[in-house]
Amino acid sequence: MSQYTAPTQDMLFLLNEIAGLPTIKQLPEYQEVSEDLVSAILEASASFCQDVLSPLNPVGDQQGVKVEGDKTITPEGFADAYQQYVDNGWPSLPLSVEAGGQGLPELVNTPAMEMVMSANLAFSLCPMLTQGAVKTLSAHGDEFTKKYLIPKMVSGEWTGSMDLTEPQAGSDLSTVKTKAVPEGDAYRIKGQKIFISWGDHDMAENMVHLVLARLPDAPAGTRGISLFAVPKYLVNEDGSLGELNDIKTVSVEEKLGQHGSPTCVLAYGDNGGALGYLVGAPHRGLACMFTMMNHARINVGMQGLGLAERAYQQGSAYAEERVQGGQAIINYPDVKRMVMLMGSGCSAMRAMIYQAMGLADMAEADDADTAAQADKRLQLLTPIVKSWCTDITQEITSLNIQVHGGMGFVEETGAAQHYRDARILPIYEGTNAIQANDFAQRKFFADEGKELFSLLSDIEAGLQAECDNADIQKAANRIKQAVTTARQCAEDMLQHNAKGGDFRESACYFLNIFAYNVAAGLLFQKAVAAYQQQKKYGAEFYEEQKENLSFFTQHYLTRTDSLVAAVKAIIEA
Repeated sequence: MSQYTAPTQDMLFLLNEIAGLPTIKQLPEYQEVSEDLVSAILEASASFCQDVLSPLNPVGDQQGVKVEGDKTITPEGFADAYQQYVDNGWPSLPLSVEAGGQGLPELVNTPAMEMVMSANLAFSLCPMLTQGAVKTLSAHGDEFTKKYLIPKMVSGEWTGSMDLTEPQAGSDLSTVKTKAVPEGDAYRIKGQKIFISWGDHDMAENMVHLVLARLPDAPAGTRGISLFAVPKYLVNEDGSLGELNDIKTVSVEEKLGQHGSPTCVLAYGDNGGALGYLVGAPHRGLACMFTMMNHARINVGMQGLGLAERAYQQGSAYAEERVQGGQAIINYPDVKRMVMLMGSGCSAMRAMIYQAMGLADMAEADDADTAAQADKRLQLLTPIVKSWCTDITQEITSLNIQVHGGMGFVEETGAAQHYRDARILPIYEGTNAIQANDFAQRKFFADEGKELFSLLSDIEAGLQAECDNADIQKAANRIKQAVTTARQCAEDMLQHNAKGGDFRESACYFLNIFAYNVAAGLLFQKAVAAYQQQKKYGAEFYEEQKENLSFFTQHYLTRTDSLVAAVKAIIEA
C-alpha cells in the first residue's frame, strides 16, 4: 500500500505563477507573508501529513467509527493526530487575526488543506467544516458567539458542523421541520438531523452545530428558515464548559466509504429542547448558511483533488513497478494513457482550485471594484470546481483500480478505498446536478452570459502568450477551437432560454463544456510559465507541464465536441 508524497513543487508553482499570490501579498493585511514563510508552511504541512495522517488512512477505513453509550469513538490514532494538528496551529491558519487566527491568505491555506485531504480524507472533513463554521459565525454571529464560541473553534479546541439535512429534507430545504422556540436571549431547538459529518466525536472537548430550524412565526418554504449555533456542551459565563446540551447522537451511518468520518443522526430536544443562539436575522438562515456552503463547495472540489492525487501517485508507482511480459506495465500504451489521464487531470484540478482560492482572497480586497470582480468570477467558478472536479475524481480513482488490474479489486492494495471514499463527493454539498442548474440559471442566464463570455475572452487572451514550442502551440490551437465552439453553444443556450425552453436536461453537459475549457486554459498558462521559468523550476518540471497540456487537450478537451452536440440535440428536440 503506497504512502502519500505531497506535490509541493507544483503547489508552490501554482501559488506564485498562476493563482496570484504575489498580488495577494500586496494587500495591506498580507504584506508580511514572505516566500520563505510560505515554503516553510508547505514543508511542515507535508511532513505532518505524510508521517502522521497518511498512515492512519487505512486504519480509519478498516476500523470505522462506533457509538458506545453516549460516546462516539473515532478510529485508533485519530484523536492523538488531531491534538497534534491543533498544537501545531493548523486550524487557525486562514482565520482572521480579530478572531484569534493567524490571518494568512486562504490561498496559503489551500495547499496545507489539500495535503490533509490527500493524506486522510475522512480526518480532513473535521477541520474543513470547522473553518467554514468559523467564517459563518464571524460574518453573522452576535457578541455571545464571538466571545464564547469562535475563539475555541479558531484554535481547534472545539470543532464545528453543518446541520441541514432531515429525513424528509435533503436537497429541498424548504421542508425543514426542526423547531426553535424563543427562551430569553436564546432558543430551544427540537428536531432531528441526519447525515451530519463530524456531528459527534471524541477528538475535541466540545463542538458547535450550525442548525437550520424554524421559529414559531416562520413563513413556509426557504424564506422561513433561521440559523442557530448549538454547542454540544453549554458554556458558562467564565468560558468554561457547562452541562451537556439536549443533543443525542442516535447513530452513525454505515457507509460505502469515508469510514473514519462519523456521519451522525442527531436528535435535538428529547428532554425539553437544546439551547441555541440565533445567527443572523430571523428567517434569513439559509442566506447565512451559504457562507459556509460556498466555502464547503470549493473544498469538496479540493477533496476530489486530494483523493485523485493519492490515486494517481499509487497508480503511477504501481505501473512503474509491476512487470508483465518482461517490462514494466507503464511501457504499454494503454497503461500510459490511463496514468496520463490521472496525472493531467490532477494538474488541471489543482490549477482550477488554486485559482478559485486566490479569487476568494481578492474578493476581500479593500478596493471595491477589485473585490466585486473577483467575487463575480469566483461565483461563476464555484459550481464548476465542485461539480467537475468531483466527477473527474470518480474517473481517476476508477482508473487507479484498472491500472492495478485484479489487485485493484483487492482491499489490501488500498486502491478500492480511494474509489469508495470518492463516491460521496458528487452527492453532498449539493449534488452535481444542483451545481449545474445553479451554473446555468444563476450564474449564466442571470447576467445574460456576460461573466461567462468574459471568462472565455480571458482564456483566449491568455493564449497569446509568447512561446515558440510547437507542442504548446498545437495545444493552443485546440483550445482556441474549443473556446469558439463553447461560445456558440452559450449563445444557443441564451436563445433557447429566451424562448422559454427548459435547460435542466442539458445543464450538466453545459457546465462541463466550460470546465474543460477553463482547465485547458490553465494548463496552457502552466506550460508557458514553466517554459519561461525553467531556471527557477527546472527543465524536468517544464517537460511535465508541456506533456500534461498536450495530453489534456488531446484526451480531455476533445470531449467537449460530444458535449456540445448533446446540448444542441437536447435544446432542438
